[in-house]
Amino acid sequence: MNHTFFALVAVLLLSSCAGSNTAKSPVTSLPTTSGHGEIKLIWNRNVGTYTGFLHPARDGSTICAVNRSGTFFLLREDDGGDALSSFRMETADTITAATSCGDGVVTAATDDGTLLVYDYDGSELWRKELNTRLIASPLVSDGSVFMLGQDGRISAYSARHGDLLWRYVLPLRTLVRTPVDSTPTAANGLIYAGMGNGNIVALQQNNGRVEWQTKLSFARKSGTLSDILDTTTPIVREDRLCAVAYQGHIGCLHTSSGQILWRQPLSAAKRVAVDEYATRVFAVDVNGNLAAYDAKNGEVLWSQELATAKTVAFVRGAVVVGFSDGTLAALTADDGSFIGSVDLSGEVAFLQPLNAEEVLGATLSGDIFRAVVVF
Repeated sequence: MNHTFFALVAVLLLSSCAGSNTAKSPVTSLPTTSGHGEIKLIWNRNVGTYTGFLHPARDGSTICAVNRSGTFFLLREDDGGDALSSFRMETADTITAATSCGDGVVTAATDDGTLLVYDYDGSELWRKELNTRLIASPLVSDGSVFMLGQDGRISAYSARHGDLLWRYVLPLRTLVRTPVDSTPTAANGLIYAGMGNGNIVALQQNNGRVEWQTKLSFARKSGTLSDILDTTTPIVREDRLCAVAYQGHIGCLHTSSGQILWRQPLSAAKRVAVDEYATRVFAVDVNGNLAAYDAKNGEVLWSQELATAKTVAFVRGAVVVGFSDGTLAALTADDGSFIGSVDLSGEVAFLQPLNAEEVLGATLSGDIFRAVVVF
């Protein structure tokens, strides 16, 4: 199984990097918005050797990031400068899973499946041998660390002491086998997680009891590889949860009951974006194409064949799209017309909104950046 997994990951990573040396992304050929607007970098900070799994995170006004060698960076959100001195973790192994931070602790995971937790001053609080790899960020929330392992289990630990609080195991255990963006989400007193079989599960945050479980995605073809249905990070807005699965479907559910509102065939490895009123969902598929969906019924509102797009985030009035060639572009949320773009070094591997107008992002060359869309 391990050999199959690593072979599959290698194929997916190679395919995700394809096009990084090709012609520039086709955003400049899109119709231009009639309004005035632009996207601008506020700051850009290189933190060293990086991978697509090493996403930055946010704790209040602090941005935390980690590189492959195990150096933590705690940055000021306003200008990217050092909030506190950086420090290196005591590990001889390569860091492969993203950092998360909150409640005064930062986390990361090594290639051999060790979860590391440090205080902001660089003191190690605890570490756990997990007997599974992490290929997505842990989540720090309300004094606990939540993690989804490659073995398909969700575990909750005390953030300060490392005590196991609870563990959830799917009745039919299914491995998470693809490098999808699958960090759990905390909202409404629940932990929402996308699983390795197309399921979304909602667990009570304090004890891990199942609130509901819904199969969002199912195999659309026959064959062993077609059964891989790893689901991305669920995005919660209002009373709606939206997500997408690799080789599966995109859709939205009710957060309280798990009832499916709609789903449509789509394959993606990055999380969707949802507008502030939960009326539209935006997603980039594995072929790099962007589409906007009506969050109530799944109707495609507009689409753009961008080919080399990798990830997307929503800000007020616009969607921000990251490309494999380092382009960061803003398109209007209403019709997908072109607003503007800036160039970065390296594939844009991660985007998330910071506030109504700004995004936090990262590139494979190790740049952590903050950008704003202005009209």
